[in-house]
Amino acid sequence: MAGVLAATAVACGDDGDEGSSGQITLTVDVFGEFGYEQLYKQYEASHPNIKIQQRKVASLDDYKPRIQQWIATNSGAGDVVALEEGILPLYMQQRGKFVNLFDYGARELQGNFQAWKWQQGLSADGSQLVGLGTDVGALAMWYRKDLFEKANLPSERDEVSKLWPTWDAFFQAGQRFQREVPDTKWLDGPTAILRAGLLQQAGTGPGYHFFDKSNNLVAASNPAVKQAFDNALRFSQSDMTANLSIFTPPWQNALKRDTFATVPCPSWMLGGIEEFSGDFGKGKWDVAAVPGGAGYWGG
Repeated sequence: MAGVLAATAVACGDDGDEGSSGQITLTVDVFGEFGYEQLYKQYEASHPNIKIQQRKVASLDDYKPRIQQWIATNSGAGDVVALEEGILPLYMQQRGKFVNLFDYGARELQGNFQAWKWQQGLSADGSQLVGLGTDVGALAMWYRKDLFEKANLPSERDEVSKLWPTWDAFFQAGQRFQREVPDTKWLDGPTAILRAGLLQQAGTGPGYHFFDKSNNLVAASNPAVKQAFDNALRFSQSDMTANLSIFTPPWQNALKRDTFATVPCPSWMLGGIEEFSGDFGKGKWDVAAVPGGAGYWGG
């Protein structure tokens, strides 16, 4: 599952190539759809001696083995590498492989970040800054306007948001939808709704999910995990999902069809949905509030 995306400088990466003209090429490794193309152009315009080369891998599952290989061999990584929240703790244990951004004046940037976001890139002893957070992923619900109209449901985002103040109301709206449009599933699959519910419940409760703040496994006893799991299970048992896992090729292909009508999503997922749905999805998708109040999914 995608989570917090942290841009990190890697010590074992390739040094920025510098030609005879003094031009420097910086390689940036990312996965999925970060949407940085315009930012690269802005940076290059203000730093005419620097050229940015982005290397993009479609899925995190394909990206993770590459990072592991770069770390193991001390070669191959770009100058800046994106890390996802779920795998970040692993690399925090190998922080000697990464540049300490404090050595490059990063302390001056702390005021630009939320305290918890800054902390994610900081070593436990506070001596090394491994990476900087890229964004904050507020939770929302992505939905197909045209399919809602077909089901005689409201299609404007404010009215759609009023349909589901709670997850129970979201379930009831889904039942209405399935009666009217039986050939399209209400949700993409259990993965996204489980992830969204888990982070939402943990955020309003203990502040953690599978592991507590002392790194003890508490999945079986944490009520936030049970509530999120039970919620996702209800939709699966009611046959209201397409049983697809987010970011996989089948899920990406389904965005070009009338396979499902809603996707719980963080703000950073919107670019990927637009890309994968292509011309088919233009003008058909919109964003409404997530059931159950606010929430956060990486960033």
